[in-house]
Amino acid sequence: MKRIHFIPVLIVLFSALTFVSCGQIKAKMEIKKGNEYYKAKKYDEAIKHYRQALKHDKDFDLVHLNLGLSYMALYQPGSTHPKDVEYADQAIKEFKAYLQKHPDDPKVNEYLITMYLNAERTDDAIGYFEDFLKKHPQDTATMQKLAFIYAKSGKFDEALKWYKRRTEVEPNNSEAYYVIGVICWEKAYKFADVTQEEREKLINTGMDALERAVKINPKYADAYLYMNLLYREKAKLISPDPNLFPVPDDKVDEYNGYLQKAKELQDKAVELRKQTPS
Repeated sequence: MKRIHFIPVLIVLFSALTFVSCGQIKAKMEIKKGNEYYKAKKYDEAIKHYRQALKHDKDFDLVHLNLGLSYMALYQPGSTHPKDVEYADQAIKEFKAYLQKHPDDPKVNEYLITMYLNAERTDDAIGYFEDFLKKHPQDTATMQKLAFIYAKSGKFDEALKWYKRRTEVEPNNSEAYYVIGVICWEKAYKFADVTQEEREKLINTGMDALERAVKINPKYADAYLYMNLLYREKAKLISPDPNLFPVPDDKVDEYNGYLQKAKELQDKAVELRKQTPS
């Protein structure tokens, strides 16, 4: 009796294994055809074969990556044409599908980020970076990218928060402090809607960061250059233009002192650059 029951079970198992094996073989054949079309830059045709591969083996993770790359190749960065919007949607969808099984693949993470940025999906990019940093809280490269996107989208306070977070992880990195000085100067210098009080706070924040940068690296020419620019902004707090707004008598020494300090720092930056081999 045992033999009678055992043989059919073996037959069923063998049939299942044969079925799975055939599916995988067919999937690989479709992938091979897709790869040939991809190399020939016939991305639409490549996509058809990759789709067929998934029908034969839905668990073939690599197909999602190939599909994502094909859609990304078809997409025209910055385009809002419905076809390009569809290509962007599909590329993002396929990269995310691949990353579900391979979340730490650096190249595919970069592909996904590239698609978010090229398609100007800032909120999606921000969400992706913040989720990534929850899992990798020490990843300063991602902090830098996230801060840059926030700054680019006009969210200065969020950008500054992440630039500062980077200095907490890398307290001895002069470049991390330098970046804070630069964005504080840009905000103080370029944005007319900043109040006098906010401008003063920006200048002080930027100056503190740059002083930390040159303490770590005393030959940091660019840091001295931006300190020079921030001292000029300090002078503007007293008078944005002395020809139109005369410097008050009780502020003349302070005003001239800021400009003198700015000149000294500018000269120091120039001298350090001369010492640096090109």
